[in-house]
Amino acid sequence: MQQELSHNAENWQHELIRISLPYVLFVWNPFVTTIAQEAAKDVYAGTRRWLRNFLNELGSRNNPIVSLQSCQDGCEVLFLIRGNDVKCHYDAHDSLPIAAAQAAKLISSMRSRHAAPLTIVYEFDPQLTRWFPSYATLEDGRLVSNRNVLIAFEQHPTGLSIGIHKRKTQLPKHK
Repeated sequence: MQQELSHNAENWQHELIRISLPYVLFVWNPFVTTIAQEAAKDVYAGTRRWLRNFLNELGSRNNPIVSLQSCQDGCEVLFLIRGNDVKCHYDAHDSLPIAAAQAAKLISSMRSRHAAPLTIVYEFDPQLTRWFPSYATLEDGRLVSNRNVLIAFEQHPTGLSIGIHKRKTQLPKHK
Protein backbone atom coordinates (compact mmCIF):
# COMPACT_ATOMS: atom_id res chain seq x y z
CA MET A 1 0.00 0.00 0.00
CA GLN A 2 1.31 3.45 -0.85
CA GLN A 3 0.08 6.48 1.06
CA GLU A 4 0.81 9.97 -0.20
CA LEU A 5 1.24 12.54 2.55
CA SER A 6 1.65 16.27 2.10
CA HIS A 7 2.79 19.09 4.30
CA ASN A 8 2.30 21.59 1.48
CA ALA A 9 5.95 21.55 0.47
CA GLU A 10 6.93 21.75 -3.18
CA ASN A 11 10.05 19.68 -2.58
CA TRP A 12 10.57 17.21 0.22
CA GLN A 13 13.79 16.60 2.10
CA HIS A 14 13.32 12.88 2.73
CA GLU A 15 11.18 10.08 1.44
CA LEU A 16 9.87 7.85 4.25
CA ILE A 17 9.01 4.31 3.21
CA ARG A 18 7.34 2.07 5.78
CA ILE A 19 7.31 -1.70 5.32
CA SER A 20 5.58 -3.93 7.86
CA LEU A 21 6.48 -7.59 8.00
CA PRO A 22 5.90 -10.44 10.46
CA TYR A 23 8.79 -10.58 12.93
CA VAL A 24 9.60 -14.17 12.03
CA LEU A 25 10.71 -12.99 8.57
CA PHE A 26 13.40 -10.88 10.22
CA VAL A 27 14.88 -13.59 12.44
CA TRP A 28 14.01 -16.95 10.98
CA ASN A 29 16.64 -18.78 9.00
CA PRO A 30 15.15 -21.78 7.17
CA PHE A 31 18.55 -23.47 6.95
CA VAL A 32 18.88 -23.71 10.75
CA THR A 33 15.96 -26.07 11.29
CA THR A 34 15.29 -29.35 9.58
CA ILE A 35 11.63 -29.18 10.57
CA ALA A 36 10.91 -26.15 8.35
CA GLN A 37 8.36 -26.81 5.63
CA GLU A 38 9.23 -26.17 2.01
CA ALA A 39 6.41 -23.61 1.65
CA ALA A 40 7.71 -21.64 4.65
CA LYS A 41 11.22 -21.71 3.17
CA ASP A 42 9.82 -20.37 -0.10
CA VAL A 43 7.95 -17.53 1.66
CA TYR A 44 11.06 -16.59 3.63
CA ALA A 45 13.34 -16.73 0.57
CA GLY A 46 10.85 -14.82 -1.57
CA THR A 47 10.44 -12.07 1.01
CA ARG A 48 14.22 -11.73 1.45
CA ARG A 49 14.66 -11.57 -2.33
CA TRP A 50 11.91 -8.95 -2.70
CA LEU A 51 13.38 -6.83 0.12
CA ARG A 52 16.87 -7.03 -1.36
CA ASN A 53 15.55 -5.94 -4.79
CA PHE A 54 13.62 -3.13 -3.14
CA LEU A 55 16.75 -1.92 -1.31
CA ASN A 56 18.61 -1.93 -4.62
CA GLU A 57 16.01 0.44 -6.09
CA LEU A 58 16.51 2.95 -3.25
CA GLY A 59 19.62 4.26 -5.01
CA SER A 60 17.34 6.28 -7.29
CA ARG A 61 15.09 7.68 -4.54
CA ASN A 62 15.21 11.18 -3.03
CA ASN A 63 16.92 10.82 0.40
CA PRO A 64 15.03 7.68 1.40
CA ILE A 65 14.46 6.50 4.94
CA VAL A 66 13.15 2.96 5.10
CA SER A 67 11.37 1.86 8.25
CA LEU A 68 11.06 -1.91 8.49
CA GLN A 69 8.38 -2.42 11.13
CA SER A 70 7.18 -5.39 13.09
CA CYS A 71 5.89 -6.43 16.49
CA GLN A 72 7.65 -8.71 18.95
CA ASP A 73 6.24 -9.65 22.35
CA GLY A 74 3.90 -6.65 22.43
CA CYS A 75 6.62 -4.18 21.38
CA GLU A 76 6.75 -2.35 18.06
CA VAL A 77 10.24 -2.75 16.58
CA LEU A 78 11.50 -0.47 13.81
CA PHE A 79 14.69 -0.92 11.80
CA LEU A 80 15.71 2.29 9.99
CA ILE A 81 17.86 2.37 6.87
CA ARG A 82 18.85 5.81 5.57
CA GLY A 83 20.30 7.11 2.33
CA ASN A 84 21.04 6.05 -1.23
CA ASP A 85 24.11 3.83 -0.73
CA VAL A 86 23.07 0.44 -2.15
CA LYS A 87 26.10 -1.37 -0.65
CA CYS A 88 25.09 -0.01 2.78
CA HIS A 89 21.53 -1.25 2.14
CA TYR A 90 22.85 -4.73 1.35
CA ASP A 91 25.00 -4.72 4.51
CA ALA A 92 21.97 -3.68 6.56
CA HIS A 93 19.84 -6.38 4.94
CA ASP A 94 22.45 -9.09 5.49
CA SER A 95 22.82 -8.26 9.18
CA LEU A 96 19.09 -7.81 9.83
CA PRO A 97 18.54 -11.32 11.30
CA ILE A 98 21.23 -10.66 13.93
CA ALA A 99 19.70 -7.27 14.78
CA ALA A 100 16.21 -8.77 15.05
CA ALA A 101 17.51 -11.45 17.43
CA GLN A 102 19.24 -8.72 19.48
CA ALA A 103 15.99 -6.73 19.57
CA ALA A 104 14.06 -9.77 20.83
CA LYS A 105 16.68 -10.26 23.54
CA LEU A 106 16.52 -6.55 24.43
CA ILE A 107 12.73 -6.68 24.78
CA SER A 108 12.94 -9.75 27.00
CA SER A 109 15.71 -8.25 29.12
CA MET A 110 13.86 -4.96 29.58
CA ARG A 111 10.64 -6.75 30.54
CA SER A 112 12.48 -8.85 33.12
CA ARG A 113 13.77 -5.62 34.69
CA HIS A 114 10.28 -4.05 34.80
CA ALA A 115 11.11 -1.55 32.04
CA ALA A 116 8.66 -2.88 29.44
CA PRO A 117 9.20 -1.26 26.04
CA LEU A 118 6.37 -0.15 23.75
CA THR A 119 8.66 0.79 20.87
CA ILE A 120 12.30 0.12 20.08
CA VAL A 121 14.06 1.74 17.14
CA TYR A 122 17.25 0.33 15.61
CA GLU A 123 19.43 2.20 13.14
CA PHE A 124 22.10 0.83 10.87
CA ASP A 125 25.60 2.26 11.29
CA PRO A 126 27.29 2.07 7.87
CA GLN A 127 30.80 2.67 9.28
CA LEU A 128 30.57 -0.28 11.68
CA THR A 129 28.24 -2.25 9.36
CA ARG A 130 25.95 -3.24 12.20
CA TRP A 131 22.67 -2.32 13.83
CA PHE A 132 22.39 -0.42 17.12
CA PRO A 133 19.39 0.41 19.28
CA SER A 134 18.64 4.11 18.87
CA TYR A 135 15.90 4.63 21.44
CA ALA A 136 13.07 2.92 23.28
CA THR A 137 9.79 4.22 24.64
CA LEU A 138 8.58 2.43 27.76
CA GLU A 139 5.05 1.56 28.86
CA ASP A 140 5.28 4.01 31.76
CA GLY A 141 6.02 6.91 29.39
CA ARG A 142 9.79 7.09 29.83
CA LEU A 143 12.16 7.40 26.90
CA VAL A 144 15.53 5.63 26.88
CA SER A 145 17.69 7.37 24.31
CA ASN A 146 21.13 6.42 25.58
CA ARG A 147 22.53 3.83 23.17
CA ASN A 148 24.94 2.50 25.80
CA VAL A 149 22.11 1.83 28.27
CA LEU A 150 20.15 -0.06 25.60
CA ILE A 151 23.21 -2.07 24.60
CA ALA A 152 23.75 -2.88 28.28
CA PHE A 153 20.17 -4.18 28.48
CA GLU A 154 20.90 -6.33 25.41
CA GLN A 155 24.17 -7.82 26.60
CA HIS A 156 24.15 -8.18 30.39
CA PRO A 157 22.61 -10.96 32.45
CA THR A 158 19.38 -10.16 34.25
CA GLY A 159 21.00 -10.04 37.71
CA LEU A 160 22.95 -6.84 37.03
CA SER A 161 21.76 -3.31 37.67
CA ILE A 162 22.15 -0.83 34.84
CA GLY A 163 20.91 2.30 36.56
CA ILE A 164 17.42 2.75 35.08
CA HIS A 165 15.02 4.01 37.69
CA LYS A 166 11.80 5.97 37.95
CA ARG A 167 12.12 9.57 38.90
CA LYS A 168 9.19 11.70 39.99
CA THR A 169 8.81 14.72 37.81
CA GLN A 170 7.61 17.91 39.42
CA LEU A 171 5.84 20.34 37.20
CA PRO A 172 6.20 24.02 37.95
CA LYS A 173 3.31 25.44 39.95
CA HIS A 174 1.20 28.07 38.27
CA LYS A 175 0.58 31.30 40.15
